[in-house]
Amino acid sequence: MARGRGNGTARDHRGRRLGLMIVKSDYKIPPAYLVECDNVDDFLSKIYQSSALANDNERQKQWIFRGQPARFNLTPSAYRGEALSNLTRHFYHQPSPADQILLELRALRSFLEAADRQGIIVPGDSPKYRKHWFTEYAVSRIRRAKPYRLDIWPDDNGTYVLTFAQQSGLPTRLLDWTKRSYFAAYFAATGTAMKAIYDQDESEVCDDMAVWAFSNEYLSKYRDPRIEIIDVPTAMNQNLVLQRGCFTLVRTRIEEGIPKYYCLEEAAHLNDKAFGGTFPIRKYILRSSERKRLMKRLSECEGIDGASMFNGINGAMKYLKERAYWYVT
Repeated sequence: MARGRGNGTARDHRGRRLGLMIVKSDYKIPPAYLVECDNVDDFLSKIYQSSALANDNERQKQWIFRGQPARFNLTPSAYRGEALSNLTRHFYHQPSPADQILLELRALRSFLEAADRQGIIVPGDSPKYRKHWFTEYAVSRIRRAKPYRLDIWPDDNGTYVLTFAQQSGLPTRLLDWTKRSYFAAYFAATGTAMKAIYDQDESEVCDDMAVWAFSNEYLSKYRDPRIEIIDVPTAMNQNLVLQRGCFTLVRTRIEEGIPKYYCLEEAAHLNDKAFGGTFPIRKYILRSSERKRLMKRLSECEGIDGASMFNGINGAMKYLKERAYWYVT
């Protein structure tokens, strides 16, 4: 498939129109909302819920937090690289909006079939749900849909299925968050050195760590693109309980008939620009050399490590490998 031209329309080698492309952004957070931290103490004090975050502009806000490598923006895994194509074995040079939805549905269907083999109940799943999304008629319905109708995925019931799949490791258009800032710090530290910690690959990962904080203060006013914070019942997912987890979803925006995906920080910027709000996101960065000290501090002083963040023997083994990693600083 040929690369899309400037207007977002893909064409083949003969110039025939192939479909509208999702245009992804490379938006950078304004420097005023980016905080470089000197050390572990500085980092933890600035992200702590009762610090300036809770009293910013003398407003009482509710914040959620996400830890990840500092060089990445807030883009869901379904839009990163070829994660979905590698799972589904369906490759596109650049998928159209309809193709993107169908890739996600194909991966989700395989996930649900694998869950069936394990006898695992997935919240929100049902014969009616599968009939609505996984039949040939559903595929045809999505391919025929007008661009402005491609926000039908995911529907309300679909978000419940996706949250379980996301927590299980399936790439989706959701982002994982936590209601505890120190939990996000743990995921920032471990997520930037997965091979060194869990695979005993001693090659150092040099990614700096970042904790993002997102306020719900103006969420009810966000219309274009719409941003949702998704809380789901946690009884079926113990890891979600332990991690105090929730999710965000940025709905696809239509610009001049072309669906465009925005990372969460740019979606917030567009909404704030439209109605004059205050930018609700902060990004706190800690350099990679502080990773081991951060993990040791979180485990020994706060009780936050693999054993407390993950259920069962899997969590216990994560803790043992994490301790072996940070024990010698």
